[in-house]
Formats: sequence, C-alpha cells, structure tokens
Amino acid sequence: MNEERFFLGRDNSGHWYLIPLSHYDDYIRWNNLDKDDPESWDAPDWMKRLDGSPSRITFLDPQKM
Repeated sequence: MNEERFFLGRDNSGHWYLIPLSHYDDYIRWNNLDKDDPESWDAPDWMKRLDGSPSRITFLDPQKM
C-alpha cells in the first residue's frame, strides 16, 4: 500500500496548512520566499489550508479532505 504522509506547516502570516511530506522541500522554498515576491502571496495547490487551531484538527484519512 502506497500511502502519502502529511505534516502541518505554517506560513509567515500564521495560517496552517496540511502538506504532503513529498513536497517538504517545495514547502521550505515557498515559505522562505520574500513576502514581496508575488509567488509567495498564494499557497501552492498541494497545500491545503486549515482553519482554526491545529491542535483541534483530527482526521482518519487526510486524502479524503
């Protein structure tokens, strides 16, 4: 079984995202962009924005989110 793994990441404005571990390097690069760089203004498609505190988020299968 090939299951994707995820981690929680945050942008510079404090928004939380569910991020596939396979995109870890892409996330680090995106998160380190200058805030004036237009590419940094929108999260990439592979990042799913989570609203609320990450301590309140639970899921059985994140791929069905």
